[in-house]
Amino acid sequence: MAGKHEALVRKYYEKATKGDGAAIDEVLDPNVVVRTPASSNALKGRKQYKDMITEYNKAAPTLKISVTDVTEEGDEVTVRWTARFKHEGKFKDHDATGKEGSLSGVDQIKIRNGKIVEIDNKMDLEPVEKKLGFKPTVD
Repeated sequence: MAGKHEALVRKYYEKATKGDGAAIDEVLDPNVVVRTPASSNALKGRKQYKDMITEYNKAAPTLKISVTDVTEEGDEVTVRWTARFKHEGKFKDHDATGKEGSLSGVDQIKIRNGKIVEIDNKMDLEPVEKKLGFKPTVD
């Protein structure tokens, strides 16, 4: 049985992570905070989130995130996911490699008033960086 926030978080992974601006505005609070090992600073607000997603989707337009588990405890949701992609475009200062990659992660998501207000992303970037042949610069 799905929890009360499952549809919201699934929409986030299916549409917002692909750069769908309407979905981003619908599921993310205007002041959302996103912490990820891919950035040395927390992203604050929808614009910074959209900028990050645009960069990722230019580098990996075939990015596909599959949700493998959703656990809810009140307004806090834990999501386990797997991402698959092909590095087809420039990412930071790294030209496209044409190599395929995958990684898994866990997101701790906080929801308030029907919107995602915080995402704490945990993933190990090292294996995929090695496979692609570079270590992305953390911004």
